Amino acid sequence: MIPSLQGGGAEKQAVIQMNALSKLDWDIHLILKKKGINFPKLEPKRIKVYILKNRKLINPFLFLEALKLILKIKPNIIVTWLLEMDILGGLISIFLRKNFVATERTSELAYKKTPLRGWLRKIIIKKSSLIISNSKFGKEYLTKNGISNNRIKLVRNIIFPLKKLNPKKEDNNKGNFILCVGRIEENKGVYTSLNAMCKISYNIKLKFIGEGKDKGNLLQIIERKGMGNRISIVDYDENWVLNNKSALGLLSMSCYEGSPNVVLEAMNAEIPTIVSDISAHREVLTEDATFFVPINNEKLLQQTIEKLYQDDLLKYQKVKNAKNCLSDYRFDKNIEKLDFELKGL
Repeated sequence: MIPSLQGGGAEKQAVIQMNALSKLDWDIHLILKKKGINFPKLEPKRIKVYILKNRKLINPFLFLEALKLILKIKPNIIVTWLLEMDILGGLISIFLRKNFVATERTSELAYKKTPLRGWLRKIIIKKSSLIISNSKFGKEYLTKNGISNNRIKLVRNIIFPLKKLNPKKEDNNKGNFILCVGRIEENKGVYTSLNAMCKISYNIKLKFIGEGKDKGNLLQIIERKGMGNRISIVDYDENWVLNNKSALGLLSMSCYEGSPNVVLEAMNAEIPTIVSDISAHREVLTEDATFFVPINNEKLLQQTIEKLYQDDLLKYQKVKNAKNCLSDYRFDKNIEKLDFELKGL
């Protein structure tokens, strides 16, 4: 169960896991409210899909519709992704006394945005049979909240070897553009990235790739500052890595993350990264593999972008070391572990 298969990292990983498990003879039934950009990637002949009406979580008819569907499917295990389905699927699992597997995909700070839902989720997942976390600090958050460590299993995000395709021609000067990929929201550090770029005198461009509630405000700021020739916003592109391999670097100035999928994809494509100094990025990268910048530090971010632009040798060293950080994110290693843990229920 997952709210949708939109363009987020969790949604992308859900599709990868479902497709892989379906090939290991698991009978996969997917329940969601919306399809989204990742929906066509599902194995259509192996996975049965059910679309709920797009009701709010507090609507009792959503619970009744999902309950009726699960009674029809008769699953052995109910796996839930993201806060809404952790609550909905968790309640149904408890009511029906089914094996319930929750997933931990983000950080403690994310739940503070919706404290009531976060509190309810915390109570519900304590009743789960198993919790799959994609990060060590996710495990730490769960154990801190009274969940036994032996019920929490670490299964990393999966990063595939990059396809050898020719990237599209860029409108930007080759190698002179920086990327920000993902949700365009304040907690992703988009204003810090924009303000730092406005202070740079070099001919470097910034491209935001994604959607989000702060997109309109960002466009207004770009226009007001007269930066339309250097800063652009384009729709999310699922092939953003292949189509931007010549990028100078990727910025990820998030205030919090789960396991940062976009950063992992950039590392895999040998695109240099500049990341916020948070535990999620520290878990993935080392000092010699990226540039760490404190959250909201526009001045240091400006200086770091300029350093990246000026020092090709340093950039090469960072990229090489980042590639070596990806060994824990292999497909076979993580799918085998997931399969093993689910079969143990």
